[in-house]
Amino acid sequence: MKSIFLKFKKKDFLKIKKFLDESRFEQNIFLFLTYSENTTSLIFEVGDFIYIDDNEDRYYLETKDEIISKIIKKAFLKNFSLCEIHSHPFSFSNTTFSEFDLSELAEFVPYIFWRLEKKPYIALVFGRSDFDAKVWLKDGNTSVRLNSIIVNKKFLKPTNISFQKKYG
Repeated sequence: MKSIFLKFKKKDFLKIKKFLDESRFEQNIFLFLTYSENTTSLIFEVGDFIYIDDNEDRYYLETKDEIISKIIKKAFLKNFSLCEIHSHPFSFSNTTFSEFDLSELAEFVPYIFWRLEKKPYIALVFGRSDFDAKVWLKDGNTSVRLNSIIVNKKFLKPTNISFQKKYG
């Protein structure tokens, strides 16, 4: 299995983390990704992103269908893969996807795979000090681990706790 990396420009990563960290409510962002492959690695790079700023609940996040439709359309037309990021502002360590998150991903990712003609999909959840990650490469049902996020040659490793869960 190849190593999988998600590469950010430092300024974009800092903007995204600020947006996620400045609220006591869960927040959501979608990244539009390009990717390249070599013999040992698959490297995703952030081409663009959109903040979803419509949440009013600390423990529950749902993005409206019309917003999802616009995100899918942009990704399809520009040949991007997608990455969703949401925050768990109440998590200070050992951040992971909730059981609810995992069940939502089990429904959502196969749909995205179908709509974006089997392009890879990444999901990240950020707490205050760490994050968890899942990557779907070959189908919408089987996730693999992200090795690291890369920000200016600094490697940030996910907790990977979700891979220890029953539905992970």
